[in-house]
Amino acid sequence: MGLPQLAKLLEETRFEVSARSDSRGNSSLDEIRGELLDGAGRLAASARRVMRWQAMLACLAVGLAALLLLMLTDMLLRREELGLRVLSLLAWLLVLTWSVNKWLRPAWKFSLTPVQVAQWIEGERPELGQRLSTAVELAHLPATDTRFGSSRFRDAALRAWSANGPTFDWPRHLQQRGLRRAGMLLLGIGGVIATLWIVWPMEMRLAFERLAVPWSAHAWPHRDQLHILQLPTVVAAGSELQLEVIDERPPLPDLVELQVREVDTAQATQVRTFETTLIGDLAIGNLPSINATFEVRAVGGDDQRMPWHRVEVVQPPELTEFQFTVEPPKYAGLGRSEVVGRRIAVLAGSQVEFNGRFDRPVAQVVVEQSQRSEPNTEPNTEPNTEPNTEPNTDANTPTQQPWTVRLDDDGRGLRLSGSPDTMLAVQQSLDWQLSITTADGLETRLAERWSIEVTEDTPPRVIFQAADLAELASNAQLKLRGSAIDDLGLVAVRARLQLVGDTATPAANLSIWQTAQSDDDITSAVATREFAIDAQWNIAQAGSFVAGQHVAVWLEACDNSGQWSQSHQQEFTIRDQRELIESIQEKQNQLLTQVRELVDTQRRNTQLFSRTWEMAHQAGKLGREQIDLFRNTAEVQHAVAERLGGSNGPQGLKQEIAKLSDLLARNRLDETELAAELNVLASNLQELSQGAMEEATRTTAQTAVLAETSWKDDLAIAPNLIASAAQSQEAQSAALRGLEKMLDRLARNESLQQIERELAQILNQQNAIRRETDRLHLEGLADRSEESRAQLQLLQTALSADQQGLARRLDDWLSRAGDLQYSETADQQTAKSALTRATQSLSSAQASGLMRRSTEEIRDAQLARAATTQQQVSELLSDTLRQLGAGNQSQLGGLRNRAEGLRQLSGELSELATAQSALSERWQASPAASTREQLLSDQANVEQRTRAAANQAEQAGDGSLSSEIDRASAAQEQAQSAGRQNDFQMATRASQQAAQQLEQASRQLEQRSADLERQVAEQQMFQLAVAIEQLLTQQKPITEQFNQWANIEFDELPQASRQSHQAEVRQAASRQEEVRQRLREVRAETSAMPTFDWTLEQAELLMGRAVAAAKRYRIAPDAEQAAEGALRLLQLAADAMREQHLSDMSDARPPNNGEENPDGEKPSAAEPQRPAPF
Repeated sequence: MGLPQLAKLLEETRFEVSARSDSRGNSSLDEIRGELLDGAGRLAASARRVMRWQAMLACLAVGLAALLLLMLTDMLLRREELGLRVLSLLAWLLVLTWSVNKWLRPAWKFSLTPVQVAQWIEGERPELGQRLSTAVELAHLPATDTRFGSSRFRDAALRAWSANGPTFDWPRHLQQRGLRRAGMLLLGIGGVIATLWIVWPMEMRLAFERLAVPWSAHAWPHRDQLHILQLPTVVAAGSELQLEVIDERPPLPDLVELQVREVDTAQATQVRTFETTLIGDLAIGNLPSINATFEVRAVGGDDQRMPWHRVEVVQPPELTEFQFTVEPPKYAGLGRSEVVGRRIAVLAGSQVEFNGRFDRPVAQVVVEQSQRSEPNTEPNTEPNTEPNTEPNTDANTPTQQPWTVRLDDDGRGLRLSGSPDTMLAVQQSLDWQLSITTADGLETRLAERWSIEVTEDTPPRVIFQAADLAELASNAQLKLRGSAIDDLGLVAVRARLQLVGDTATPAANLSIWQTAQSDDDITSAVATREFAIDAQWNIAQAGSFVAGQHVAVWLEACDNSGQWSQSHQQEFTIRDQRELIESIQEKQNQLLTQVRELVDTQRRNTQLFSRTWEMAHQAGKLGREQIDLFRNTAEVQHAVAERLGGSNGPQGLKQEIAKLSDLLARNRLDETELAAELNVLASNLQELSQGAMEEATRTTAQTAVLAETSWKDDLAIAPNLIASAAQSQEAQSAALRGLEKMLDRLARNESLQQIERELAQILNQQNAIRRETDRLHLEGLADRSEESRAQLQLLQTALSADQQGLARRLDDWLSRAGDLQYSETADQQTAKSALTRATQSLSSAQASGLMRRSTEEIRDAQLARAATTQQQVSELLSDTLRQLGAGNQSQLGGLRNRAEGLRQLSGELSELATAQSALSERWQASPAASTREQLLSDQANVEQRTRAAANQAEQAGDGSLSSEIDRASAAQEQAQSAGRQNDFQMATRASQQAAQQLEQASRQLEQRSADLERQVAEQQMFQLAVAIEQLLTQQKPITEQFNQWANIEFDELPQASRQSHQAEVRQAASRQEEVRQRLREVRAETSAMPTFDWTLEQAELLMGRAVAAAKRYRIAPDAEQAAEGALRLLQLAADAMREQHLSDMSDARPPNNGEENPDGEKPSAAEPQRPAPF
């Protein structure tokens, strides 16, 4: 308050002081000051108390309200998440902290001075103005303070305030409305809480506990309260755990699940859920194999928050060391042995002891043993699992003693025996498992199953290898081959022979082997368990036999327990010498196909080598393509040498001929003409394989190595490479001539057809070369680049090499044709005369000389002259082929019949393989005694059918196939023998082996049938090519005549000329009709080739139109266009066949024809590419 205001106040009250002072009395200044300061101070203290109480009540009310709200929320939601509960507590603490900061803290710091109290009252009572605060402030100032005037001036002001009226009522201005409102709010909230606590005491208490201690296990009660019964705390690793869940508030919900999570020291892994099965008041759940510690709980209904229960998984003790000690019975002659394994087989009556050692100590071991009802050889496939099964009451079957368990002192060593001091005598097969109990109370059953299979001593197994020929002479030496096997030891092996159907006469006996020791001296160390049988038996010593009789031969073996066993029987037919010779002759004829394949392979290889060398020699250097071709020819040459007489096993020609010679010798036929012929073949084969063929193989490989060395070093063609290539060409040609001579000797009656077929091949190849020469000539006339001319030069070089090789082939053909041997029959003599005339015609015309002249003309780039020369050669070859009469239909018919027979036999073998495979599955099922006899009968039927197939192959002269089927038959016999002895595992293996062998033989037969059909198709194509060439030759002059007559107007000619021309036209029409009829005959062979047949059909229709038009003298345009159209179609057909044959001849590959070369390179660009088939 300033001095002006104070002066004004004194002026206003100066005149009233005396009057008022009289009414209030004379109050001293000290009393006035004391009244003002005491009143203001007491009011300030009261205001502080009210403010603090109000703040405390407000904070308490807000805290209780927040607590009530959170508790009600928890009661409504009933969520069990720990995070949510902790968050609720933090929210309540946050609200409480906010209220303290907002009200209690400011109230506690609240403090008023007397002046502030006066000013606050002035705010409540505006009529006081500023007088109260001024009086309080003046009363508060000390007497020495002169800032607001002198002491007299201040005293006057205080007296003026005191003169205003009675004493000021300070307590009346204390406001308590806020305190009362806070108290009412607190009472209201408290009342709500009390009411709710009375209504829901348990829920309110639980909600408060959950909020106060969120990490506690307090949970809201549910309608369903699941509980896991007898939950273990420790289980064994790898065990399967079954848990039972109940509902303490039944019934169980419809769906109860087990939740499992594997845990480790780091964190919990993904939760897996397993459904349970409801059975009454229980929910049963199975946990799979357990290998790690896990936590589990049950959820279902509204109980979704069962605490996790931890189950420790520990590794159970394991048997790290175990072994059986087996002492066989005395009759076995074997000593005590130790066997390691979980499943062993012992002889009946053996003494057995089991010893093992655990990796950790155990407290108790229990043997859970199951005893089989069948004691030895035939296991029961349908065991009775009822616990009250009646024991075996057979008096002959001894009672099986159970195991006696003994643990070592350290709890790790385990011994199972018959008694503490003796081993267990095993009379019946046993199966058992071990249940163990550890020191910490873990009870588990080990997963390993142990078994002892008790078997009787099985008889020996005897295998009789199938003979090469099922026909014998009466004085033949029968070769006996096979094997005898016994698990304990053999004492004797013999052969038996008996007439089929003669059961009254005892079988003849041949002792093959017998042990020199007595039964008591035989020990396991010296016992013969396997004996290889290789003996001969002169059947004349067994009896007198005549042609037509059938004898059965089999092998027998005896073991040291006196059990005899026999092999399957082989039946032989006694034949006279003539019939035996015919049978062996048929086997010899089977070699023809192999030799023919070798000839074709050698010829293609020789041509490819010559052509490759010619191209490289003309180019003056070697390329990658030539290196690959040289390597391929060397590989093919080696393969041919191996098939001829190398180390190609029993399938080589040398071994086949030796086998046939041995058959003749054992049947006393080694002095016959056939034996001499085989000796000559063997001698020629030996000479060829060790002479020209060996030289060809060596020089071809040497050339390939030298060529690759020169190519790698980037050198020019060296003289040693040139010499090696020349030697290789000469050796390959010599080897080819040797194979062709052998083919002629084997072919015999088929030699003429072979000669005709080869001449047709030469003609087709010559026509193909002529076509290629024409094409190169036309391309050479065009303006070409340097690169194109170089490429053309390479093609000319390859073509000249082909022409030169064909000339050498024709010379070899003429030489072979002159050396053919013929019989004295009229047909053979006629064929000889025709072939002689044909060869003389070709020799006199110097056909091979013309080919060589064409070769030189091609090299000199005189392609037009070369084409003319080649045309002359083609005409000579065509005339020669017509003289020989190409198209031997009887040969094709024989090949077709042979292919059909092979296909039928393949189908039969496939059926046998399927039946045998089904039998193997039945053997594997371990049949019971009631079904075993039927299975043995079925096996015998399949074996009989297999032997019939082997005999069929034998009669057909197919030795390799017969041997393959005989091996399958031997395996079937082995399966049957094992089945009789109840060795079902051996029966299954032998049966499966027989099925595989039969299936393999079926596939081989199917492939051979396909090869024969391919040969038939090739011969048909050869014959068809010759016929079309002839038709083309006949059609060309007819077409040329029609072209010449096209511009002649017959009506304008003189009478005489017109009649002469008309006669010529009629003759041309007659010749056209003859060509059409011949074409119709050719079409009879093309029904299986729709596109080709359609082409010929159209040509035939055009020929018919030409004939009709010519008869009406309508040459232009009808007859002329029809004849030209027919000629074009014939030319198209001929071109397609030429190109196809050229592709087949030029695409010489190793035996895996059609595959890429080893380095994955593509064919050379210089090689003619295979055109698409017509």
